[in-house]
Amino acid sequence: MKKLLKIVLTIFMAMALAIQLPVNLVSLVSAEDEETNDFELVCTQTTLYLGSSPDFGYVYINTEIDDYDEDYVLSKEGIITQPEYLDDALRFEAISEGTVTITAIVTVDDEVVFEDSVEITVVNYLDVIADNSIEDPNNSDCYFVYDVLSEEDKTIEITEYYNSEEDSCPVTIKIPSTINGYTVVSIGEGSFIGYGDAWTITIPDTVTNIGYWAFIDCYSSTTITVPASVTSMADEVFGCPMLNVYSNSYALQYAIDKNIDYTIIDDDSDNNDAEKTEKTFYIDCNGIHASASYSLSELLTADELNSDSYIEFILSVADANDTVTDEEMAIIESKLGEYIGIQYLDIDLTKNVDGVLSDITSTSGKISVIVDIPDTLIETVGDTSGKYVVVRLHDGVVEILEDLDNDDDKVTFATDKFSTYAIAFVETTVTTSSTDDTTTTTNSESTTSTVSNVQTSDESQLVAYTLLGGIALLGIYCTRKKKYN
Repeated sequence: MKKLLKIVLTIFMAMALAIQLPVNLVSLVSAEDEETNDFELVCTQTTLYLGSSPDFGYVYINTEIDDYDEDYVLSKEGIITQPEYLDDALRFEAISEGTVTITAIVTVDDEVVFEDSVEITVVNYLDVIADNSIEDPNNSDCYFVYDVLSEEDKTIEITEYYNSEEDSCPVTIKIPSTINGYTVVSIGEGSFIGYGDAWTITIPDTVTNIGYWAFIDCYSSTTITVPASVTSMADEVFGCPMLNVYSNSYALQYAIDKNIDYTIIDDDSDNNDAEKTEKTFYIDCNGIHASASYSLSELLTADELNSDSYIEFILSVADANDTVTDEEMAIIESKLGEYIGIQYLDIDLTKNVDGVLSDITSTSGKISVIVDIPDTLIETVGDTSGKYVVVRLHDGVVEILEDLDNDDDKVTFATDKFSTYAIAFVETTVTTSSTDDTTTTTNSESTTSTVSNVQTSDESQLVAYTLLGGIALLGIYCTRKKKYN
């Protein structure tokens, strides 16, 4: 029994010693050091680049203590903006070249318990990229920034497209095939972020790789030409632009796999060939899908056809449900009569001649336009029997255009005017008749569209069965009445 008691006592003393051990270790740290370690001045960026649109830095106190007051003091003004409090940190922005010191002072119960400083340096970004960039010959104040991939092979990767004029965006960007004796073989990660307002971007046929998010800001208004030389692209490269690609190319299969709209451009002949017909696909990222086909000979002037200018047309199809005016709605709906659902659209055409844009409201020849019926309209219509019609309102004149296809999911129409449109669903057929320039609705009494109530064969059979059923019930009633009498 005594032996057992001795063993238990030994175990108990060992446990007590184990519990006490951390306390002894902590006591080795002085009270002064422990207090100092409770605060830390953190700066996310000690070097800011002036002109690198815009370059922000943050400073903050890192601590687990709840009740304290901090104060930040600048040694100079005019180098960075006066820091503003944002999300538990101070944010500052470069405004001129130079060096500035930010000092943080922490007080607890009116006693200074921590003080530390950080030095911020602001440099001109053009000086930073001077040795590995070249100015875009087509866009002043814009620069292609690159990294050398191989000195032996003389190959480089475009890492950034830098625009020193932050408030403007170039319309046309043509990436060079060579820079300072080096061949451009790759477009780097995020290199063209922020250039979604560009209309066209052309990649040279020396490029074989395009990196992650290289053109992620490029949407429906941007056309990007991807050469057949590209054999590798990251999983996410584009926003939702239009791609110009080549048959049997890696880019074509990529566009198909990623559901990106594209144009196949195998014809390397002169852009101004009068017989050339282009077909371009467009997508609006809010859900309106459309495509168009046209002949350049019908849309260009004789001088434009014979010039060496780069010329393209951009068709924009946008949801106008929230922008159409009450007056426009009243005009369109008075032409339609009764309808089940309607989708208003803004259809605009823009011509790009060497980067100079002009809005086109009408053309000498007609453009064939295909618009997918929006899902919201399809859901509104449901299983109702009827058809979709296209309504155009241009210069105060409203017309119903003929749907040239038999597809339930889209409408096809030819037009030479670009303004406000509507796709509407009507329960009965709206008859259209073609004129030289427009298609309008007619009936035997006037040219105003009407909704006719014509009984189909199924409806006639239903009426007949109803009458027979009524006669049968009447016969039963008469028989029973006679029996009771």
